[in-house]
Amino acid sequence: MKKKQELINEIRANLQFELDEWLGNDYPDEGTEDYDLWQRKLSSINNIDNIEDIYAYAAEFVSDENTFLEKWCL
Repeated sequence: MKKKQELINEIRANLQFELDEWLGNDYPDEGTEDYDLWQRKLSSINNIDNIEDIYAYAAEFVSDENTFLEKWCL
């Protein structure tokens, strides 16, 4: 079983990858809904320090929270 910090780092990296994939090469313009969402997600990902932060991210941004958490055995 992975150490807790390794799991947190892996999840954070995966969330950053997914955000980068969503953006592609098309960064949203400031003041748009997509820009605000991007900045909120980016801030939340950068602030993930523990498992509770992952739960909070999932609750706010993941459409199928249970599947996401099960994927990571949380």
